[in-house]
Amino acid sequence: MADDFKLTIKDEYKEFATEFVERMGIQMPRKMLEAGHALNAHLAESTVRNLNKHPTGALLRAWTVGPVKVGDKGFKVDVFNLLPYAMIQETGGVIRPKRVKALAIPNRDYSPIMRNQVGIAPRDYDPGRTLLKFYPAIQPGKLRGYLVDKNTGQLAYTLMAHVRIKPTGYITEGVKAATPEIVEIIDNAVVTAMGIGG
Repeated sequence: MADDFKLTIKDEYKEFATEFVERMGIQMPRKMLEAGHALNAHLAESTVRNLNKHPTGALLRAWTVGPVKVGDKGFKVDVFNLLPYAMIQETGGVIRPKRVKALAIPNRDYSPIMRNQVGIAPRDYDPGRTLLKFYPAIQPGKLRGYLVDKNTGQLAYTLMAHVRIKPTGYITEGVKAATPEIVEIIDNAVVTAMGIGG
């Protein structure tokens, strides 16, 4: 028969544990939010670097840090992008139009359709259909035609049935770059809480 044993926890250890848990409970939401903002910054950098997106572009501006959520298993903060094409830029795939007959690919050299280095939609640029003229493709297929400036003859948009996006891994790269900073933020929170608890 095994001998009985007794475990005695000194009061100072109980106090340490209590202080540690209380301090972490106060500090962790703030640190999680800080980690979320660090990830957000790295995703923005990766978006610019890998996708050649202008700093004022919609995809870049759409990265958002959500509120800190507290659950049974700990703390959580979401960093997300609600633009429908954010994920396809990561994984690659085919984009097809849903509400129109073709995708309008802007000619970046045609300055009237550019706003902050981002092309606007033909319906926004020419709502009355008085500025652009449609020229169909000679052999319709993937290429559907062109929208050309009626006065100058300059190409404004190329109309495509669909476009294939190559995978870039820009989200994966942003997360990988942010990981050491996030680990340091959380480590510092734990060390600080341990110090206060001690």
